[in-house]
Amino acid sequence: VQGDFAYLATAPVPAFDHVQFSIAAVDADGSMSDFSRPRELRDGAAFSAADIRAHYNLPSGTPSNGSQAALEFWDQFFSPEQLERFMASQQEKNHAGISVIGHNDVDHPTLEGEMDMEILLGVTPEVPVVYYKTEQWNKTYGRDPYMLSYAVDANNRTDAPLVSGVCYSVPETHLPPGYVTRANYELAKLALRGHTVVAASGDNGSTDQNCTQHAATFPQSSPYVLVVGATVGGKNGAEVPVSSNPISGQYWTTGAGFSAVLPQPWYQTSAVSQYLQEVNTTAGAPKPSDYTAGGRAYPDITGIGENVISTYDGAILPMGLGTSATAPMYASILAKLNGELIAEGRPPVGLVNPVLYAAKKVKGVLGDVHVPGLTTAGGGCDTGFPSSAGAFDAVVGLGPLADYQLLAKFVRALTPQSVVV
Repeated sequence: VQGDFAYLATAPVPAFDHVQFSIAAVDADGSMSDFSRPRELRDGAAFSAADIRAHYNLPSGTPSNGSQAALEFWDQFFSPEQLERFMASQQEKNHAGISVIGHNDVDHPTLEGEMDMEILLGVTPEVPVVYYKTEQWNKTYGRDPYMLSYAVDANNRTDAPLVSGVCYSVPETHLPPGYVTRANYELAKLALRGHTVVAASGDNGSTDQNCTQHAATFPQSSPYVLVVGATVGGKNGAEVPVSSNPISGQYWTTGAGFSAVLPQPWYQTSAVSQYLQEVNTTAGAPKPSDYTAGGRAYPDITGIGENVISTYDGAILPMGLGTSATAPMYASILAKLNGELIAEGRPPVGLVNPVLYAAKKVKGVLGDVHVPGLTTAGGGCDTGFPSSAGAFDAVVGLGPLADYQLLAKFVRALTPQSVVV
């Protein structure tokens, strides 16, 4: 393993990307041009924090024992002053505490850093939020593409937030297999301790830059991470998967992949195997040689990832933010659930993935947003995994959350309640 990390210390730095988001639509005066606005936004479907709570049926919160964090890396920061302005704009002046682990340059806030903190605290203002930033240089292993340093740091803490959202990704092909395996072990340890990591699936579909292979990114390929895709949500309750296919009418494609390093976890093998039987008989779908059918598949679920109100260059406005909006949204929702469970003497949700795959069979917990003809082809590519009417597909995973309170009821039925003697 050390040999693999020695490679990281000496090799040229690969393109460690945060998940893309769309800001090109913002005009010089802070408005959004009608030419570049998503179709749903032209219809007035901008989502405030309160809209998201209503859409997913989140009840009003009380001071919570839950905890949540935005994982940030490289030069991504937030302004506490701007966060307070955002919360005031959402009529949420009385919110839980804000704290920082690591370094935050308050004088140079960035879109990603601001957005992550705003969505986390905006959706569940009763849950304390942490800006969590770890160093990218390890004295033993050299340059670290971030997730290992975070997971090791969190495992060495007793105060690490129970739910964390991450909106960054590295192609598996840019990482030595030993690194992926080592970081995955640390993520497994976090899951065993009751921690949940929610990762954005990406905004480039499943295809690589050459439109030939359908490769995965890390940490999305970890079976110990909940991976979330994106939809465009309408105020009428409908959600449409984001795809650059003309059927969707969008300009980017929610991310997907099959790991070439980490095996498919037990909780998704049945759903994925049924889906791949359909893929193998679908015209235009990837060939078996173009991906690893036995690898960890993602996304797991999907949710609102367009037109979410956030801050850009000091202005609070709706933007197309991609899965970078969906990940903190779901992290916040799960942090809320943790607070309720802990207050009842129950354990936190931890690795929630198996629960969600089981919940797909329960009416009303997860929604169905299957749209025939949509695929995961991205970046002008022609080939992608197709949408399916089955339990799982690579476009939306299991689908979006339909009702938070039904999910909470389902989780309570599975988790024991401590008995105080």
